[in-house]
Amino acid sequence: EEIGYGEKGEQPRRSTHLERDPIGRLLAKLNDDARQDYAYDDGDRLLSIERKPTDTGRKLGVAAEKLEFAYDLLGRLITETTPQGALAY
Repeated sequence: EEIGYGEKGEQPRRSTHLERDPIGRLLAKLNDDARQDYAYDDGDRLLSIERKPTDTGRKLGVAAEKLEFAYDLLGRLITETTPQGALAY
């Protein structure tokens, strides 16, 4: 739970819920703005993170987005792909 101060001294609260699989990998992160789902391959490498905004998030301008990751045969990260483009390593 996060607590901060707004422009008028109010204390808005933000709660984040995490979902994990039996071996502890993060599967989802949920808050009032969006849900983020995490996918892994059989080697426990992160393959993608997909953000799906809630109705509240859409009203605040949060957009759906998917990030994808690719690895070489040695398990090293070689590309990150976002809606804006790709990075190669």
